[in-house]
Amino acid sequence: MPTETQESADNRVPHANRKDPSRWPLFVALAAGIVTALLSIGLGHLPYSFVGNSGSFITAVLFPGLLGSAAIAGNAHAFSLLVASAINFVLYFFVVWMICSVSRRVLRVFR
Repeated sequence: MPTETQESADNRVPHANRKDPSRWPLFVALAAGIVTALLSIGLGHLPYSFVGNSGSFITAVLFPGLLGSAAIAGNAHAFSLLVASAINFVLYFFVVWMICSVSRRVLRVFR
């Protein structure tokens, strides 16, 4: 136990070098998953005239979930947007989480 004149070991270690896991990759991945899930659900109700030229980009981003939902339903013309939103949530959650985690480790090496 340190005395009043001694400094504890935790106070000398900078906050960036501590072994506490950072939670920002989890929050960023959760936000990306929620946004893609909400876009997938809203895809059936959103007119393309409102979206404009970005409608093609939004559809391209949401295409993996739409394709997976059509594969699960077995019919390309009658698939659920809820299943598509769940697939997009899981897919983009893990992709963004992995990108954030790897970039954090790469940046830690170059410090």
